[in-house]
Amino acid sequence: VEIEVCSSSGLLPGPFCPATERQLSMFVEGSEPKTYCNEHNKVSIPNLIGLSKDEAIKILESLKLKNIEIIEEFNSDYPKGKVYKHEPAQNEFAVSVNGEIPKVMIFVSKGPEEIMIPDVINLSESEALEKLQALGFTNIISIYEYNNEVENGIVFGQTPNPGDIIQLGHEISIVVSQGPDPNQGQVPNVIGLNLDEAQDTLQQVGFLNIVVNEVLSQEIIGTVINQSPEPTQWVNYESEIYLEVSMGVEVPNVIGLKEKKTKNLLEKEGFIVDIQYGTSTEPVDKSVVYAQEPDPLTYVEYNSTIIIYVQE
Repeated sequence: VEIEVCSSSGLLPGPFCPATERQLSMFVEGSEPKTYCNEHNKVSIPNLIGLSKDEAIKILESLKLKNIEIIEEFNSDYPKGKVYKHEPAQNEFAVSVNGEIPKVMIFVSKGPEEIMIPDVINLSESEALEKLQALGFTNIISIYEYNNEVENGIVFGQTPNPGDIIQLGHEISIVVSQGPDPNQGQVPNVIGLNLDEAQDTLQQVGFLNIVVNEVLSQEIIGTVINQSPEPTQWVNYESEIYLEVSMGVEVPNVIGLKEKKTKNLLEKEGFIVDIQYGTSTEPVDKSVVYAQEPDPLTYVEYNSTIIIYVQE
């Protein structure tokens, strides 16, 4: 029988036997070779790392390695489309055992894997770390800060924000509460208290830097009508607490005015008018106010009684 053999080995030619060494030979039937060439049965694999998929395939096919399996996987170390691994590796051999073309696997990067970051707000630190790590995130930083509203050990902030799409290797920071700041207190509501009560209330909490400013007001004299910072805010204990306290309303000067005009003016401003008729020791026209109680430009409660003395 006449069959093709490799002239070097005298065996059946494999895929890597040179064309110059392939020849037809005559054999007595039954004596022809059954195995494949063992001299041209392997190819050394060059370095394909960092090449594009097409570049790697072209090189392999030039070496008669056409049985190529492409495996695409996420990889944060190599750009998308670049070979980051191959089997056999560099300087290893692709070996043909039974005349087949051996398989070469090349692993091509799909780039870094991107995942939507979950919401870990209001979880404990350990729960947040477990949730993130279960998704493959490893570059996680915990930042510890005082928080007067969030329990110790609970996450109250994170970067990037929940729902953002990020690479697995991206840094994630979570902000974990250390509980209330020992240097801060919550400002109580002292509006409506008298000044002494307000100061006692603030001092009991720990606020000692209290500034008082008296202002005209229809509220009862000595009553706190405004405060800053506002109630329930958390501020440092040494912070200034500003209180506005009612000094009442100012008594207008009505001496020299006519009785009717005086009565209308005082009642319009909320005073009760008590008219007393008499005779002034000084020359005054009839129906003109010549004296008043309380004195002009003093301060009294809103709706107080003003006595006016009118010349008969």
